[in-house]
Parts: sequence; C-alpha cells; structure tokens
Amino acid sequence: MSATQDMQHDALWQEVHENLITTIIDVVGQEFYEECNVTLDSTFAEDIELESMEMMEIADKMIQKYDGKVDFVAWFANMELDEIIELTVGQVVDFITKSLEDFESSGRVPVPTIAEALMAMAPPAPADGDAAVANGNGNGIATNGNGALAEGEAGAGA
Repeated sequence: MSATQDMQHDALWQEVHENLITTIIDVVGQEFYEECNVTLDSTFAEDIELESMEMMEIADKMIQKYDGKVDFVAWFANMELDEIIELTVGQVVDFITKSLEDFESSGRVPVPTIAEALMAMAPPAPADGDAAVANGNGNGIATNGNGALAEGEAGAGA
C-alpha cells in the first residue's frame, strides 16, 4: 500500500470508528456508554452489555449509514455464536473499513438493511378487506370488509 493509500485507509478507519461510536451511543445512551469505558478492545456482549437486538440495531444503522455497502448478515453468518459474542469494537471497525474499501472494486450491489431483508421474507400482505389486519378490526377474525365473516370462514361460535 502506498503512503497515500495508507493515509486514505487511516482516514476512513477513523471516520468509521467515529460513526460506530456515535451509533453505539445512539443505542445505549451517552451515560451508559461512558460508564462502560469503551475502547477498541471492548466486546459488545460482555463489556458494553448489548443484547442481540441492540447489536442488530447497530448493524442495521451502519448498513444504512454506508448505503448497503457493509454486509453484516453475511459476516455474522460465517461466525460461530461465541465469535459473535466476543466481537470487539475494533474488529467491527476493521470489518466496516475493509467492506467499504472492497465495495467499489468488487462490483457488488448494496445489501438491504436488516429490516428490509426481514420485510422481504415476510408473507405478502392480505388483499384489501380479506383479513382482520387489512380491515383493522384487530380481533384476528377474517371478515369481508363489511364486518361479516369472510366466505368459507366459520367463527368459534358459528
């Protein structure tokens, strides 16, 4: 790597580090973050005491921040559970930095956010008026849009 490339890498690494810290603070709060004395060697599970949903929130925010150029889902999929539990702030910064540097030359397309990926896996929404969710009655009984049971449906007391 040339001196210019080293400087670009260092500047990108620093930017990613700052963005990750800001994102962690967004998720856990400034006071808790300061209590944890977060360093590059801090683990997300043990030192910062993140739950898995908080870790996914941070990953999702970083995917959004970098316009889908960071594929946490694929990265996590190649890890054992204990590897994920032992992830450090420094490892995540390194992963994001490498992902961003590799993205342009790889020809990859941006990945969806975790929320977008989950939505894509969800079953299709019911057609207008075909289900309780669609007509808003909220009782879990499919109706025809006029409040009557949908054709072919029988209620518990019917």
